[in-house]
Amino acid sequence: MPSPSKQSASHVEDMGIMEGRYEELGGCTVGFETFREHADGTPLFRGLPDAPPGHVPVVETGTEVVEFSPTGEYEKTMEVVAGNIAALQS
Repeated sequence: MPSPSKQSASHVEDMGIMEGRYEELGGCTVGFETFREHADGTPLFRGLPDAPPGHVPVVETGTEVVEFSPTGEYEKTMEVVAGNIAALQS
C-alpha cells in the first residue's frame, strides 16, 4: 500500500496562516497541515452537521496536523468552509 507523506503529497494549498498538503488514498484524503499562526476555525465550521459547540479546531503557531478523512465527507466539509471564507471576506 502506498504511503503518502508531507513531502510527496500531490496537492498543495498555501492559505497564508497555514499550508496544507493533501493526497487521496483509497477513498481517504490524507492531509498534512502546518500552521504558521494561531488559528481559530470556529467561524469556518459554522453550518456543519454534527459539530457541537466546542468541537472546532483551535491551533497554536507551529502546530502540525496529520488528518485522515473519508474523501466524500472531506469534500462536503470543504464546500461549507469555502462558503464561510467567502462570506467573511465580503
